[in-house]
Amino acid sequence: MKVTGYPQNYINQTYSKPTHNDRSVDQGGVKKDNNKPAESTDSITLSQTTLDRQKIDSNMDAAQPDRQNQIEAIKEQVQSGQYNVNANQVAEKMVGFYMDDLA
Repeated sequence: MKVTGYPQNYINQTYSKPTHNDRSVDQGGVKKDNNKPAESTDSITLSQTTLDRQKIDSNMDAAQPDRQNQIEAIKEQVQSGQYNVNANQVAEKMVGFYMDDLA
């Protein structure tokens, strides 16, 4: 990530204690900053991997209502006692998962 356009002395001033002359109060009681640095533009550059990840995240969010409906249906089946677990499928998935780790 590359950040440009920010003066170094402003960053250092950010962490120092403000002096009494740095701020004043206008008639409305709002504090004003007398020593404001000139406005500058900042920019960042995101890697292609980050951009791809953002696309994936947005696509996953769009698909969530369908998944949420599936989850609700399964919850109802479990609560009513109608949900049956296929033990063979579970065992095959577990063995396949651990076999992939060994390979």
